[in-house]
Amino acid sequence: MAEDAHKAGLLVEVVSPDQLVDRAIDLARSVISASPRRATAVTKLAINRAEDADLQTCLSYEAYLQTFLFTREEHRDRLKKLLNRLGSA
Repeated sequence: MAEDAHKAGLLVEVVSPDQLVDRAIDLARSVISASPRRATAVTKLAINRAEDADLQTCLSYEAYLQTFLFTREEHRDRLKKLLNRLGSA
């Protein structure tokens, strides 16, 4: 089942159960080092709020948070770099 999800693009990779925690920690560390602190904090806010909210509320909150992030020059610069990378791929 995990392999099917991976092939469908739902998972980045599949690891054995004994590697799961170590790999999750490695991925978390890479996210922390690659992401601006503000963007990571906003993502955490959205995830925490999603526990007790319906889809429409989550989408509205996400739009609100993204609007806030786009007021930051750092966020716009990182998005431009990502789009440039995707455009040249």
